[in-house]
Formats: sequence, structure tokens, C-alpha cells
Amino acid sequence: MNHQNRQGRDGKPSPGAPPGRTQADTLETSAYLFALAGRGALGIIELVHAVEHLNAENQIHGAIALYRLWLENTLSPLSHAIYCNLGDALERIGDEAGAERAYRDALARKPDFEQAKAKLVALLARLGHDDKAGAV
Repeated sequence: MNHQNRQGRDGKPSPGAPPGRTQADTLETSAYLFALAGRGALGIIELVHAVEHLNAENQIHGAIALYRLWLENTLSPLSHAIYCNLGDALERIGDEAGAERAYRDALARKPDFEQAKAKLVALLARLGHDDKAGAV
């Protein structure tokens, strides 16, 4: 990525802005995406791209908040995948209980979702809950 194109409000490089955009532009875009998610009007592809950007900028808590807002306001036959992604993000910040709930929510929506099942089993095993892991 070309860091020379990143500029903050003062015209100096800003680590939070994509090339050719200022940090203020990035914040405005994030606010817009959160508003769309809050209205249930953010598409799943846009959600994934927004979260990828937040993750690239080490904004994991922002990514988690966007996932949760989207899930609260969007009916989608693919919500199981987003719950699984939420579980991954929660694991990254050390919220094992939240991750477990997210993986279980994914499986509640799609019981044959092998990725969520594997992640839940691995999490439970890592936490020493082999009895629970075997029951998944």
C-alpha cells in the first residue's frame, strides 16, 4: 500500500486512511456503514469488505460492533456465516464465552455448518471442556 497517499486532516499521512483518502473520509465512511447496518440496509458483501478494512486497521472492536449491529438488524439466510466470523473475532480478543455463543448461534441457524462446528469443538477443547466438545 502506498503510504504517501494517506493524509490526515492536516494533510499529513494518516495510518487510518486508505490511499487517496483522508482519515476524515474513512471515519465518514465507517459512520455511513454503521448507519446502514443499523437500518438493516448493509449488504453482506459490503459488510465483509468493511470488516476486512477494519481488521486491516487493527480495529477489531469496531469489526465486532459492526458484525453485531448487522446481525441485530438484518435477516439473511447467510447469518450463520456472520455468526461464525463474529466468533473468530471474539476469540481474537480473548472473549471465549462470547465466541462460544457466536459459534452456537451459527449452528442454531445451520446445524450442518461444519466450519462453526469445528471452531466450537476446537475452542471447547482448548478450554479443557472435552466433554462439551464431544457433545457438539
